[in-house]
Amino acid sequence: MIDFLDYIMAGIAFNTRNFELPSRKISFYAQVYADLVEAKNTEIVEKAIKYFYEDIFDIYQKYLKSFKTEEIKEEDTVILLPLWEKTPFLKEHYKQTTVGPTTDDSLLNDLILNLSNYRSVLNNHKQLQYIHLSYECILDRNNTKLLEVLYE
Repeated sequence: MIDFLDYIMAGIAFNTRNFELPSRKISFYAQVYADLVEAKNTEIVEKAIKYFYEDIFDIYQKYLKSFKTEEIKEEDTVILLPLWEKTPFLKEHYKQTTVGPTTDDSLLNDLILNLSNYRSVLNNHKQLQYIHLSYECILDRNNTKLLEVLYE
């Protein structure tokens, strides 16, 4: 589980892409952190929530890329899921949705198309399930909901 505040503090959002995006400068995350510590819900916090979901999915893609053509075994399963325990005040400002281990075939097919470069490594159903959950988060990010994830 990656708590939103830890994500901001650790600079994961900045470092995951290995280069600085104009929209994701360190100063951006410093402002988000300041707002979160003061329990403020601002436009910059809302934008950071969207980045949070995008970056979790991006980390999964980088993880899959590291396997190249070998298949992911069960012991290699990585689970990255959003958590809001350190910023409970955000629940007063955003709708909450729970996503869980459902099997929506059309969404799964869409996900596999988006991950077409990694099809050969996705034999691990459990790993695919967690990537699927992160994909649901990224699809719903434009509605800016706090997504709680049910998992096994």
